[in-house]
Amino acid sequence: MLHVHSAPGGHAAVGYLLYTALCRFRTESIPDGAAVLALAVGTQFADLLDKPLAWYLGVLPSGRSLGHSVFATALLLVIVHRVATHYRRRELSIAFAVGHLLHLAGDAVYPLLDGDLGELQFLLWPAVSQSGGKTGYTILETLIELSQTTGGLIELALFLVATGLWLSHRAPGLRLCLGVVRSLGRGR
Repeated sequence: MLHVHSAPGGHAAVGYLLYTALCRFRTESIPDGAAVLALAVGTQFADLLDKPLAWYLGVLPSGRSLGHSVFATALLLVIVHRVATHYRRRELSIAFAVGHLLHLAGDAVYPLLDGDLGELQFLLWPAVSQSGGKTGYTILETLIELSQTTGGLIELALFLVATGLWLSHRAPGLRLCLGVVRSLGRGR
């Protein structure tokens, strides 16, 4: 049986809810569109990197290895911060970092609640080796399994709350994303 940790929607929901709280605390405002897109990428980055490389190409030991490693994360966040600072968009690096770190925390929650500390080895890859898990999972199989758990229902509720909050904020990032899609469609 596949041991599921968190779904993409759960990662995005927790990221948006907590980043919104951080923005309210720091600046008394809601997140802007570019920051929301950086946050969204941050909440998904680890899985977008690891799962295809492990499940389909077989070059990583599991779907939680390189992108989920605290060692790779430290390097990644330094690079993202330097690039964002160079372009005077430091807030984008903060949003990405919040999303990425919350993704790692989200994947650690279920093993912690289960008392299965061995399942946290992914955080220390490659210093701590991982058993080569099964490969070839599909996203649909993962989501179906998660939907049959209490954690999956909690993540669905969080996703609905976060979506409602995002819509009440007038969907920051949506207009920017649609503009990029339109410009790609015109070949620019």
